[in-house]
Amino acid sequence: MKRMVTWFVGGASALVLTLSVATVGATGPFPGGLTPTMDLPPAPPDPPEPPATNDGPGIYKASCNKCHGPDGLGNTKIGAKHRAEGKKMPDLTVSKLELDKIVEVVTNGVEKTSMKGYKEKLSAEQIALVAAYTKAFKK
Repeated sequence: MKRMVTWFVGGASALVLTLSVATVGATGPFPGGLTPTMDLPPAPPDPPEPPATNDGPGIYKASCNKCHGPDGLGNTKIGAKHRAEGKKMPDLTVSKLELDKIVEVVTNGVEKTSMKGYKEKLSAEQIALVAAYTKAFKK
C-alpha cells in the first residue's frame, strides 16, 4: 500500500516535501533522517509587537523614557553618558520645535546622533500621539 507522507526540512523557512512511500511494514527511521510533520515542535512565537497602547504617555514611557526620562529632561544614564561625552541631550521642556517638526524627528530620527527614527516601530498615529505628549513638557 502506498500513501502520501509530508515532511518538513529546515527551520523557520522550512521546505515541505510530499512523497509517495510504501507503508507496508515500515518501521524505524525515515529516509535521510527526515521526520514526519506530526513530530515537529510547535512554531516559534511571533516577534513582539510595538507598544499596544494608543496614548501619548504610554507610548512615551515604552519608547522614549529610557533616553529622555519621565519628565523630558534627559536625566537618565544615557543622558549622563551623552553629557560626559560632550554630546547634547535635548531638554524637551524647553524645546521650541513645532509639532510637525517633532513628528519628523520621531519618525526619521536625527542624523549623526543617537536619536533613531521610529517609523518602523510605531504607527503614524502613535508617533503623532507621542509628539503631542512631548509638547506638554514645555515649561
